Order: sequence, then C-alpha cells, then structure tokens
Amino acid sequence: MADEITMTGSLTVSATNFREQYNPGTISIDLASNKGDGGVQEISHSGTAAQGEALGVTDVAVGGVCFFRNLDETNFVEIGFQVSSTFYPFLKLLPGEYSMGRLGNAAPFARANTANVDLQYRILSP
Repeated sequence: MADEITMTGSLTVSATNFREQYNPGTISIDLASNKGDGGVQEISHSGTAAQGEALGVTDVAVGGVCFFRNLDETNFVEIGFQVSSTFYPFLKLLPGEYSMGRLGNAAPFARANTANVDLQYRILSP
C-alpha cells in the first residue's frame, strides 16, 4: 500500500493593507505499518519551568507524522524535546490551536503553562 496519510494545508493572512495566502496543496505519505501512538493526555503543570512531560510514544520511528491539538480553553501548551532536565520547546499551541507535521525525534515532550491542559495527539510511523 502507499499514500495512506494525507495532509492538506493553507494559510491566509489579512491585516489592514497586508494580505498573503499560501496553499501548498496536499501531500501524501506512506504508512510503513499500522503502528502509531496517541489519544488525549493530560499535561500537568509542574511549576518547574525547565521540565516537560513525556508523551506516551512507544511504537513510532524517528520521522513520525504528527498531529497536536490543545483542547484547553484557557491555557497554552508547548511541545518540544527534553535533554537531561532541560525542556526545549519548538511549538506553542494557544487554546484550541493545532499543528501537523513530521518529527525529527521519536520522543516528544509537552509542558503546560499555568494549569493542567488536555493535549490531543497522534504520531504515526511513515
């Protein structure tokens, strides 16, 4: 089988006299196996700015196709990687926001800003 994953994106910006639009179209990605991880995980606010919380990912190879959505109505969540005890965010999702892409690492972490948040995610092995 081929092209089991399809991602479509567009971005429109309109402010006063400024307007831009990006419609890169659809890309298709092979799914190497039916392996993947995800669901909804509550990300605890630990109070320690340097710490992130590991996402429950065990069946995904490096380069996994990802989807993240912040289900919280008030607080943001950051997605990133952790080295030793230092969290390095690469993505910030405000309430209700989502993001899709491909990971360069198979072990993402998340960090809530001021209170626990529910993070919906799915990571698939291409």
